[in-house]
Amino acid sequence: HVSGVPLEVMLDGAAARVRLIINVCLDPQARGGGRFRALIEHLLAQAAAAGHAGAIGVANGQSADGFVRALGFQDLGSLPAWLELAPHRLDGERALAEARFARHWRPETLAWRLANPANPLRVVARDSHALTIEGRSTLTGVAVRATLPNAGLDA
Repeated sequence: HVSGVPLEVMLDGAAARVRLIINVCLDPQARGGGRFRALIEHLLAQAAAAGHAGAIGVANGQSADGFVRALGFQDLGSLPAWLELAPHRLDGERALAEARFARHWRPETLAWRLANPANPLRVVARDSHALTIEGRSTLTGVAVRATLPNAGLDA
């Protein structure tokens, strides 16, 4: 099982479409026969045919080595997570100016994401540079927040 989702991003300051590769899962009995590589190479060929600028593989501990070693993906490291105990202040203008890669949100893609019935999200703070989005986590009483660039979004 694997999913390949078209994704709009900012790459070195320019809008681009890439393929987000997620949910890679192989039955343990099917491992070792080249199926992982075949699945990912199929998605990469689809992305190239669609004119996508590249692909992003979101890997877990079992698939990360396959992405890097077998397929030549660049390991960008783990996604950071932290517990916020006080209001977080992000210098969004500086972060966006220095970013080589950022998710590009359009009003309709953000509205779709906010309305996810499995985990509805809400905007809890915004300024001229960023939106802070909040949703529930699997831990009782703990919310999860993400800060998104506010490139003209009206949420």
